[in-house]
Amino acid sequence: MFVLNAFIKAALRLLAANVKLVAVRFKTFLSGFHKVVVTLEPWAIAIAIIAFAFDRQDRQQDRLDRHLDLRTAQIDRRQSQLVDSWQLLMTPAPGNSGKKEALEYLNSQGVSLIGINLHVFHGNGVYLDGLSLPNAQLRGATFARASLRDANLSGSNINGAILDEAELGSADLSNTQIMNASVKKVIALNANFTDALLNNSDLSDSFLVYGDFTDASLERANLSRAKLGSAKLVRTALNNADLREADLSNTDMQDANLESANLSGADLSDADLTGANLIYADLSEANLDNTKLIGAKLSKMGFEYAESAGAVMQDPNLD
Repeated sequence: MFVLNAFIKAALRLLAANVKLVAVRFKTFLSGFHKVVVTLEPWAIAIAIIAFAFDRQDRQQDRLDRHLDLRTAQIDRRQSQLVDSWQLLMTPAPGNSGKKEALEYLNSQGVSLIGINLHVFHGNGVYLDGLSLPNAQLRGATFARASLRDANLSGSNINGAILDEAELGSADLSNTQIMNASVKKVIALNANFTDALLNNSDLSDSFLVYGDFTDASLERANLSRAKLGSAKLVRTALNNADLREADLSNTDMQDANLESANLSGADLSDADLTGANLIYADLSEANLDNTKLIGAKLSKMGFEYAESAGAVMQDPNLD
């Protein structure tokens, strides 16, 4: 028993000595490891920063590549749409053939439509009702026999265009330039031509009833045999215009400029020309039944004819 106890005590002393030795060695290891960490810490941070920078650069390049791929795809798609739209417009086809959408797309992309030809020689013209082309470049374009009811062409340049026999009912042509254009036999019931420039244009035989031409300019325009009944022509410039045999009955032509205009054979019955300028205007054989010429400017010959033709006159300004 004594021997066993002695053996156990000796074993415990040995174990304790080994534990102390292990603790000392572990402490020494930790101290050395700490020194290594302290020594390598700046390098580790530098390496981490460099790695982050390279990774960031790679990510930026990836984003740039994706953006360029997307942009290239968008450009390719736009070019394809432009080509498709032009091909559609250049293919002769009457009726609703997608030309309206093609025109609107090209205009939205800032594409000039100068000289475009949408005339169909056989059958009905192209269907463009509700077309929206504000501020478009349409010089020299051809819309003969096209249906443009309720179209918006405000602010557009349509100089030199051909719109013969087109339907323009309730169309918005305000602030447009339609000078030197061929607009013969159009049907433009209730169309808006306010502030439009139609100088030197040919609107002969056109149906323009209830049209609004307020502040528009139709100098030297051809309106012979045109139907303008109940139209609004307030302050409209019609000097030197050809209005032979035109129907101007019930029109509001207050303060209109009709100097040197040809109104021979025109129907001006019940029209209001208060304050209008009719100096040198040709009123021969015009129907002036109940026409208001209050304060109108007239040449002596025009006054004499108007007086004998039943016009309502008061304070005329004779030249």
